[in-house]
Amino acid sequence: MGKLFLLEVKPVDSYVIGGLRNFQAGTDTYRETLTLPDITKFFALLDLNDFKVCGVFLKSGNDIYFPIPADFLRPRKGQRGNLKLSQLRKVEDLKSREGDVIFDIEPEYIPYIEEEGDTKYEGASGFISFEYLERYFSTGELGEKLSTDVIKSISDFVKQELKIGLTLDFDRFAAEESRLYMTFVNRVQKGVKLVALLEQKGNDVKESPPNGFFYFGGETRVAEIKTEPLGGNNLLSFLEEDLEIKDGNLYRFYLTSHTYISGELEIGRELKVGECEFILDWVFSAGKEWISGFAKPAIRMLKPGTVLILRALESCKNIKRLHYIESEAFLPIFKEKNAEKSVHNLVRNKTNPHHYGWNYGILAPYGGIKNE
Repeated sequence: MGKLFLLEVKPVDSYVIGGLRNFQAGTDTYRETLTLPDITKFFALLDLNDFKVCGVFLKSGNDIYFPIPADFLRPRKGQRGNLKLSQLRKVEDLKSREGDVIFDIEPEYIPYIEEEGDTKYEGASGFISFEYLERYFSTGELGEKLSTDVIKSISDFVKQELKIGLTLDFDRFAAEESRLYMTFVNRVQKGVKLVALLEQKGNDVKESPPNGFFYFGGETRVAEIKTEPLGGNNLLSFLEEDLEIKDGNLYRFYLTSHTYISGELEIGRELKVGECEFILDWVFSAGKEWISGFAKPAIRMLKPGTVLILRALESCKNIKRLHYIESEAFLPIFKEKNAEKSVHNLVRNKTNPHHYGWNYGILAPYGGIKNE
């Protein structure tokens, strides 16, 4: 793994991040914008031959906020209680306790949680500070009682403002009648920045990571970019640590970037994290969405925050905590940021998404199967 950097984006005014749907002012009358960009929105700032973007987070003050892991649970519908971690149980242990249980699949483990009184639980969503995830990534446990107050919504970081526009006739340099349109712009709250995690590809780089003022997103909006190495006392320096993988043990793989895995993601499927072989025992999914870039090459990917439970099929040493899942896909990538923006400059070969930062995640030991 190459050297890691944190790239911070502080919009000078606001920023606009489009989605899959093409928008033409006047012809279209309404457009929503994405509040949290995916990694493709940072490609224009970098030389993709030198760097890859392995995840996008939010920073408020000195705290970095991650999408909350999909195996976190919260009390339902305003009920009181603390966050819980959905744990896997052996099916045979549950059968001996609950009696015969019928499943559509035949897994070795399934998630199970004991309810407390009348409190019901559901999957948590939002963002959570790394300070509450440090033990989760190091031991696989929460380590302390966490109230639902630690969960933040995107509105705690980014405010959307409605913008009304009028279509222009560029031949007459005048406004067209009855051609109003509505869109939104995103404005970060005070002290908030967008953060991208970068990995350097090798030591021989043509360009240094960006620092200064650059266009970011659409509508030629400007942002101040600051990039620094990850090392030292940085909160995320643990990502550069090595993890020893032991044959037969369970591990979590928390997705930091959108991830594409070809074919069906079935229990029992073999997956390769770097050079180490695993088998998939469970998926705590944060959902899927279509990701697109220049010339609209769209591909449906698992969202960041998804947690894969993997069982090692071999022992491996010197596996970095920040790693990637091997997978191949046809990804039209516009690699040269200074070249003419043309379909002729797209790379359309079958490639591994991790070469650009997709399929990345944090590998961590699992907290252990809860046996009866």
